[in-house]
Amino acid sequence: MLIDLRKLEDGTIEFDFEIGPDEVDLSARFSKLTEPVKFVGRVRKDGWITKVSAEATARLERKCDRCLALKPAEESVAVDSAYVKYSSLGEERENELEILGLEYSVIESDELNLKDVFSENLLIAMPDGFSCAADCLGICPECGAKLEDSDCDCEKKSVDPRWAALSEIKKELD
Repeated sequence: MLIDLRKLEDGTIEFDFEIGPDEVDLSARFSKLTEPVKFVGRVRKDGWITKVSAEATARLERKCDRCLALKPAEESVAVDSAYVKYSSLGEERENELEILGLEYSVIESDELNLKDVFSENLLIAMPDGFSCAADCLGICPECGAKLEDSDCDCEKKSVDPRWAALSEIKKELD
């Protein structure tokens, strides 16, 4: 969805915008959308600053960091972004933005692509790590067996060489 900022002037546009699972690449977060994400919000132009605010809930599948299984998850996304056109930005306005404490992105055209805005915010909203359960056992580092499903037959004798001396002392005490 493209918003023509020239037509917006000093007003507000309400929107109800949907992004499909094939339109967002979440592979960097080892995830994929399972259904479209519906963003509801508004674009408001306030002088030379354009503000976008919206909310959505994304249903997706995420890969567990421990056992690598795909599990359903839900992430809430809140968008609160400000945009300033490059041609309207000068030293005086940069100082004004700094005084306001407003974080903003610079755009070069008179159009704002909401799909890009929401895709970026969806990626940012997702936490880095994901575990399918607090007690997930993960996989065996030797054979790759999923420890929740079965015990592996790998020998657990590998000892960190930094602890080898401690193992020797323990043997002497026994």
